[in-house]
Amino acid sequence: MVVKGRSRTLKEGGGLLGADGGEITRGSALEVLDEGWCCSRSHKPLPMMDAGVGAGRKHGPHFWHGAEAFGGNRQAYAGATVANMQGHKVLWNGELKGPTASVSANFGTQGVGAFSEAELGRTEGGIGPLRVALHCNLNTGIGVRNQGVEVSALGVGAAVGANGFSTSLPCLTCGLGQR
Repeated sequence: MVVKGRSRTLKEGGGLLGADGGEITRGSALEVLDEGWCCSRSHKPLPMMDAGVGAGRKHGPHFWHGAEAFGGNRQAYAGATVANMQGHKVLWNGELKGPTASVSANFGTQGVGAFSEAELGRTEGGIGPLRVALHCNLNTGIGVRNQGVEVSALGVGAAVGANGFSTSLPCLTCGLGQR
């Protein structure tokens, strides 16, 4: 069997043997990478509420930043948030978020655009794919990302694509689908 251009051998009783004949443990990170079902870098992980995890999840102050180039894509991003708390129960979900600021720019096969997000605070709730958020934001950006088109200026905007659609005002966002 050939996976991602590297040959692998099925062992008797299931499982994989590496090129060196050593066994690749089922569920290991090496198996995930070798089988290639999540390493194409073209997936968008679900927000924790949609993935069914994060009940009672809380984060204090944290930040992120980076620049990446892969498969014809270039992106740079940075951001910080003071606090974030999420919860869910079957189809019900919610999020409370403290002040957050982030910027990103991307160019390539996964999208083109520049985005800045600034929120003073956010309270979001939803039932299944229906979401409503109260917030104070000045989000601004234009482009294609996450399999959709987004346009916003000073908190007023819209997004539509494979993940659903949403419309936003500086203090209210309504959407159907993933965030």
